[in-house]
Amino acid sequence: MSRKLLLKDIQDLRAYEGERDAFRAHMIAVKERRRVAIGTLVTVMFENRDTMRLQIQEMLRAEKVMSDEGVLEELDAYNPMIPEVVRCASRYL
Repeated sequence: MSRKLLLKDIQDLRAYEGERDAFRAHMIAVKERRRVAIGTLVTVMFENRDTMRLQIQEMLRAEKVMSDEGVLEELDAYNPMIPEVVRCASRYL
């Protein structure tokens, strides 16, 4: 199972507009739990597949990208930030 986002995972602009308010509200709550403050000056955000989907959808919306090629460019930019699942042969590793 790939954890990377694929073209089929990204909604077109019209479909995204229909779910945007609910999806953003949900993801803001998720991101709150994934944010860790280190002292008063540094905050670390632990990204995942869903947070990257939100970022891609919002970039496509802001830039009004409608082509598959444009979506693929965003996927190429953001997919490397999605952590991979590492499976070990031994549970003791």
